Amino acid sequence: MKQKILLGIGILSVLIILASCTPGGGQNVGGGIGGNGLTLSWVPNVPPLQLYDDQQFEADVELTNNGAYTIGTSLDRIYISGFSRERITGSFTDGQQLPPLEGQTRTVSGGKDVTIFKGNIAFLNTQNSYTIPLTATACYEYVTEAGGNICIDPAPFTTSKRAKSCTAGTITLGSQGAPVKVSSATAESSPGKTRITISISNTGGGEAFKKETLPKCNPYSSARIEFSEQDVILVEEINIGQRDLIGTCTGFMEGKHVRLLNGKGQLRCTYT
Repeated sequence: MKQKILLGIGILSVLIILASCTPGGGQNVGGGIGGNGLTLSWVPNVPPLQLYDDQQFEADVELTNNGAYTIGTSLDRIYISGFSRERITGSFTDGQQLPPLEGQTRTVSGGKDVTIFKGNIAFLNTQNSYTIPLTATACYEYVTEAGGNICIDPAPFTTSKRAKSCTAGTITLGSQGAPVKVSSATAESSPGKTRITISISNTGGGEAFKKETLPKCNPYSSARIEFSEQDVILVEEINIGQRDLIGTCTGFMEGKHVRLLNGKGQLRCTYT
């Protein structure tokens, strides 16, 4: 009796939701589609290199969405900090709402905008000059969607000499336009089952943590992010075709959360 061997190419899709904290310094921290989500840079000479105590303080931060997901929910905020409140007075502790910034496509650049912070330089009464350090911090939610073709071979050890249409192995899932991405998926075939190892990496330069702790990203917040909340992402969906694989996966720390160690995490799922 001839046996029929069914060999298929499944469409693997992974959906990740994360909260991200992006620090900004004197230059951009990345760029390009598939890169780093939100990038920050100081607008040149705002503030100038020198200010006097009878002048107004202003710091302008340029925002660029270098990823594919739109930024600007009600909880997405940007802050400046690092300086003594005795040196610069003003309302800084609540930050500012991040403006809506559309995601990039391969033909359209991501959204850009400038956020302006204003205050006043305190009167000099003990010394002739002092240095004011500035740090910009953006806190926002981001989503990664990854997809690719993965080989499903239910009979990998057949003795047939007929060429197969695909070979199980490791695939990369291409440009995902997000700071945390699915770096690879590896299929290992056995009779009736395919085991899939999904590797996740934080490549954006910011910090990832549970999205419900987003308010703790505020540098002025007295509530500090706990270890159990840091380097944690939420995996919302893992599908092959219409079949949800979440329930077959190992590697979750609680619920559907994955811990990133040294910026990397891994799940092992089974497709029957």
